[in-house]
Amino acid sequence: MNTGNWVTLGSALLIAMGWFITGHLSKLKDIAQIRLNHRLQTLKAFEPILSTIRNKEYAGEPFKVPGFLEQLVYTRNQFHLYGYKDEIGLMEGFIKAIEEEDVVETNKALDNLTKAVHDHIRKELHIPPVPLNKMLKAKSH
Repeated sequence: MNTGNWVTLGSALLIAMGWFITGHLSKLKDIAQIRLNHRLQTLKAFEPILSTIRNKEYAGEPFKVPGFLEQLVYTRNQFHLYGYKDEIGLMEGFIKAIEEEDVVETNKALDNLTKAVHDHIRKELHIPPVPLNKMLKAKSH
């Protein structure tokens, strides 16, 4: 084989390797995008729960809202499927406090879960952290 053939063979091998590497990286990017979509759906599923609980119209009785229990079950399932260990633990603590009808623990668990969801959404979207208490104070003014 002459030098021209080796150059052609080397070029073909480099192109083939680049093609396979690009395909693999593209697959990893697609998987990461799907994971991000599922994570964000999971974290956003908590928003209706929080809105209903904080709605003054229901004055601490969110279970009177049609569909609230179903939404809570759906959100819990989403957390179990796509949540991180700390999120699952916080959700389970929240559910346990509700089942025990412990208002103080329910409020603590809700605050902890709300902070975790807030922080994780910002982290997933690469948004700089903002303390949740500052955001809530800004909304109330």
